[in-house]
Amino acid sequence: MFNAIVIEKDDAGYRAGLTPLEEAQLPPGDVLVRVDYFTLNYKDGLAITGQGSVVRQFPMVPGIDLAGTVEHSRHAGFRVGDRVLLNGWGVGEKHWGGLAQKARVNGDWLIPLPEGLDARAAMAVGTVGYTAMLSVLALQRHGITPDSGKVLVTGANVCAGLRYQGVVTACGLAQGMDFPASVAPFILRGITLVGIDSVMRSEADRREAWQRIAEVVDTPLLDQISREIGLSEVIDTAQALMAGKVRGRIVVNTQR
Repeated sequence: MFNAIVIEKDDAGYRAGLTPLEEAQLPPGDVLVRVDYFTLNYKDGLAITGQGSVVRQFPMVPGIDLAGTVEHSRHAGFRVGDRVLLNGWGVGEKHWGGLAQKARVNGDWLIPLPEGLDARAAMAVGTVGYTAMLSVLALQRHGITPDSGKVLVTGANVCAGLRYQGVVTACGLAQGMDFPASVAPFILRGITLVGIDSVMRSEADRREAWQRIAEVVDTPLLDQISREIGLSEVIDTAQALMAGKVRGRIVVNTQR
């Protein structure tokens, strides 16, 4: 038996609770992972509180990322004891995710945890930091260097204010699906708009992003901006997150 956050939706309504499960209840997959740490993301808050149409089927274990250790594998790329990471691929939405002490997943969704980065630090970075690194890599591929000028991180539509041949990487959904703009910045100043998808990225892109994170991560700083909780605290913390009462990163120690 192991514990998990399970979301149910039936005639009695929508609810999330800490639930004991058996391995036989896990969905299909060729790798069984002992989940060591997880990040509580905004999307997970939406799923747990039922404030967004995140969960596609029920019951569902939420959690869009995880870091842990392989306990069983039928996948050629992973062996028992390997430390692994997972981001995206619909886990926590269509496939049971990381808010559990164990997860059975498709081994193609996993990458090895890079050297120099432990599971807790990886989840303090989480999907948010991984997506940010994908944006950094995209900027570099489009010729942006430190000498190119200032970099702005914002939730607003800034194409009209970029310098000549500036680059925008668009990730996340800060305000809404609409995109009010004109073609003027693109045809008059050569602006480039690059979409950043963190969910379905190739293995090569994932490995590159996480390797770069491992090289530049400031672990003491991560400790300052993150707080660790256990599985039993997740639901209350998710509610606080959606109420705007959480600051910094929330790292879930699933074995606590």
